[in-house]
Amino acid sequence: MVFKSKDQLAGLTAAAILLVSSQASAGIISISDSASWNLGNNATVESTGSAQRTSVTNRSLSLDGFDSSLGTLLGVGLSFTSSWTLRNTFQVRDPTGFFDEDNVSGSGGSRQTLRVDLVTPSGAQPGQGTLLSNGCSDNDGFCSRNQSRGGTFNSGINITAPLSDFIDIAAVQLDITDTLTSFISPCRDSEDICRSIGSNTWGGTATITYRYDDTPVAVVEPSTLALVGMGLIIGGLTARRRAAA
Repeated sequence: MVFKSKDQLAGLTAAAILLVSSQASAGIISISDSASWNLGNNATVESTGSAQRTSVTNRSLSLDGFDSSLGTLLGVGLSFTSSWTLRNTFQVRDPTGFFDEDNVSGSGGSRQTLRVDLVTPSGAQPGQGTLLSNGCSDNDGFCSRNQSRGGTFNSGINITAPLSDFIDIAAVQLDITDTLTSFISPCRDSEDICRSIGSNTWGGTATITYRYDDTPVAVVEPSTLALVGMGLIIGGLTARRRAAA
C-alpha cells in the first residue's frame, strides 16, 4: 500500500488504534440461577414426665456453576429468602376415670432449627432457631391449648471459597435442613398424661449471581501492529521537525 501523504497514514493509524481500543472495552454482566424448596415436619411426644421427640427433613439444592466460556468471573453472590410457620398443640388428660378426675397441668412446646449449608464449594452455614412454648391446666381432667408463630428467614451466605472454585463445576450445592423438636417439660402429675404435638413448614428460594466481564481477548493482526508502529514513528519525526523549526 502506498500512502500519498503523512496525514493519510496518520488517519489510518488512528483508526487502527481505535479498533484495538474498542476490542478492549469492558462489558460487565450479571447472570443468575435460582432454585426453591418446601419442607415440613411433624413431631409428637407423649409422657407422664419429661420427654422430647425430634424430626429432621433435608433437601439438596443444585445451582449452576459459572461457565468460563462466558468471560472472566469477577464476583459471586449467594442469598436466599424464605418463610416459615411453627405450630404446637399441648394436651393434658387424667386417665384414671370420670370419678377420679382432678386438676391437670403441664408445659412443653416445640422448637425448630432452620439451616442452609453451602456444601460445594464449602462455605458458611447460616441458621435460625425458634422456640414456641406452650402449656395448659384445668380442674376437669383435661386441657388443650394451641399456639402458632410465623416469620421469615432471609440471609446472604458468606462465601469464603475462591472464585476459581465456582468455575466450570457441575453444580453449586446447598443443603437445606429443617429440624423440629416437640417436648414436655414436665407433666406436673405423674398420674396425668401429657402430649405435645408439633408441626412446621418452611419454604424459600436460593439465588446465585455471577458478575463477569465478557470482553473478548483482543487479537491484533501483525499488519495492524506495523501500521501503528509506523504512525508512531512518523508522528515523532513530525513533532521533532516542528520543534526544530
